[in-house]
Amino acid sequence: MPALVRFWSRPVGALVILIAASLVYWGGEYLARELWAPDEARFAYVSQEMRDEGDWLVPHRNGEYYAHKPPLMFWMINGAATLLAGGEINAFTARVPSLLGAIAALWSVVMLMRLWGRGRDDAAAALLCAATYLFAKQGGWGQIDMLLCGLEMLAMLALFSQDARPSAVKALAAYLCMGLAILAKGPVGLLVPLLAYLAAKLAAGEKADLRRWHWTWGPLVTLALPGVWLLLVTQNQPPAGYLDELLFSQNIDRAQGEYGHREPFYYFLTYFPIDGLPWVALSPFAWVALGGAEEDRVLRRRLAGWMILVVVFFSLSPGKRNLYILLVYPALALMVASGWRNFREGRVLEEVRKALLRIPLILLLLLFVLFLASPGLPWLAAKVAASSVSWKEDALENLELAGTFPFLHAVPGLLASLLLLLAVRRFTRTRPGSPWRFGLTWAILFATIGGVILPVLNDHKTPKELVPLVNEYVPGGGRLYFYRLNGENLALYTRTRGKNLRSPEELEQTLAEVPSGLIVFEGRFWEDLPGGLASRFTPHPFRLGGKELVAANWGTP
Repeated sequence: MPALVRFWSRPVGALVILIAASLVYWGGEYLARELWAPDEARFAYVSQEMRDEGDWLVPHRNGEYYAHKPPLMFWMINGAATLLAGGEINAFTARVPSLLGAIAALWSVVMLMRLWGRGRDDAAAALLCAATYLFAKQGGWGQIDMLLCGLEMLAMLALFSQDARPSAVKALAAYLCMGLAILAKGPVGLLVPLLAYLAAKLAAGEKADLRRWHWTWGPLVTLALPGVWLLLVTQNQPPAGYLDELLFSQNIDRAQGEYGHREPFYYFLTYFPIDGLPWVALSPFAWVALGGAEEDRVLRRRLAGWMILVVVFFSLSPGKRNLYILLVYPALALMVASGWRNFREGRVLEEVRKALLRIPLILLLLLFVLFLASPGLPWLAAKVAASSVSWKEDALENLELAGTFPFLHAVPGLLASLLLLLAVRRFTRTRPGSPWRFGLTWAILFATIGGVILPVLNDHKTPKELVPLVNEYVPGGGRLYFYRLNGENLALYTRTRGKNLRSPEELEQTLAEVPSGLIVFEGRFWEDLPGGLASRFTPHPFRLGGKELVAANWGTP
C-alpha cells in the first residue's frame, strides 16, 4: 500500500491509476450498451462515413456535409478504431473520446487539489467528481460534451498552475487545449474556460495574477489550431454552404435558439440540483465548512466564481441543454472534497449523510426485486387491460413494453452490485463520515445503472427489426433511403449508406430512377403521403424507442 500511495503521489502515477479506475468504472457500459440515437449513433456514423469516403477534413452524413460539429470527435473515433479495433467503429471505440475527456477532467481535479494545498484529499475529490450523476452519465456516453469538459479542465489547470509559478510552457499548454476544445465543439471551447478562469480569479481577489503576457499571444495560439484546419478545408474546395453554416448558422443561430432546445432563463437552476446529485445536497455544508481560515474562504470564492460564470454564460442563450454546464460539476466536487474534513457534526448534516448512504442501497434493492418479478409483467399488463381505470392504455403500453425486455439476465449484475455495495459499507463502517464511504456507494450505483440497467434497453433503442428488411430489399451496394429523417442510427446498424429525401418530389424522382429499394418514414409522414404515392409501397411498421416508423419497399429486389 505505501508503494501505491507513492505511485499515486506522482502526476504520471495518478494518471495511470485514473485510467485503470475509469476503465473499470465505465467499462461495463462501454461493453454492454450499444450506441443509441440520436448523438451516439450519429457521431459513430459520421465517423464511419469519414473513414469510408476518405474525406478527413469535412465530415459527411448520408453523403451530405455535416456542419453541426467540428471534426475532432470524428478524428478521435477513427484514431481509436485504428489503434484498438483494426479500424472497426464500435460501441467502445466510439466512446473513447468521452473516456479520455473524463480521465483528463478527473486528473485535473487531482492536480488542482494538490495545487491548492488539498493534496491529502485529492483522490477523494476525483472519486466525488466521478460519482456525480451527470459526470458519471456523460463519462459513459459517446457524446462530445465530456471530451469538451476534459479539454476545458486541462486548460484551466494549466492557467491556475502558471499563476502559482509563471511559465510560458504552461500557458502554451492551456491555449493549445482551448484550441482543441474549439475543434471539438466550436467557440465555447475558448470562451467558457477562459471566462470561468477570469471569474474565479476575480471572485477570489487574485487580480494580480492576471497581469501576464500570455493574454497577448495565447488567444492567437488557440485560434491557430482551428485556423489551420479551416485553411486546409478552403484549399480543398469545400461543399457549397459548408463554411457558412459551420461558422455562422451553427454558432449565431444556435446561440439564438434557432436549432431547438429553447428553454427559460432559469432552466439550469432546475437541473443543477438533479444533475449534481448527490453532492449538491452537501454543498451548503461545504460552503459553511470553508468559511474559517482565509485560505479556505479564498478557495470557496474561487470555485463559486467558476460555477456561477458557467451557469450564467449558458443561461444568456435561449438554447439550453443540461449538458452545457458539465464544467460546473468538477468545481462542485472540488468544493465538497475541500470542505469535507471541516464538516461539523450536526443533526441536519447527519440526516443528510444517512439519506445519501441509504438511497443507492434502496434503489438497487428495488431494481433487484423488480427484475426478479419481470416474468409476471405480461400477466399484470393483461390485468390492466381488463380493468376499467382511466389510465389503463398508458399503463398497458408501458407494461407490455417492459414485459418484452429480458430483465432476468440483469439480475446477476444487480446482485453483484448489491454485494459490492454491502461490502463497501461494511469495510468503511469504522469511518462513517469518510468521503470514500459516500463516493464508493454512489459510484457503485451509477456504474450499475450504466453497465447493468441501461443495456437491458438495447433491443428497444436499436433498430434490429430493420436489419432483415435491409438484407432482403436493399441490393448490394445500394442505399437505404430516409424520408424527412436523418436516420444515422438506422444506417449504422444496418451497415448501409443512407440518403435523405426531403419532399414528395424527391421521392417521386427516386422511384422513377431506382427500380427497387427500401425507404424509412416516420409514422406521421407516412400517413401524410398522398394516397397514390403510398400505394406504390409495401409498408412494414416497426417501433424504435418511442417512435413509430415505417419501412416501405418498392419494386422487386
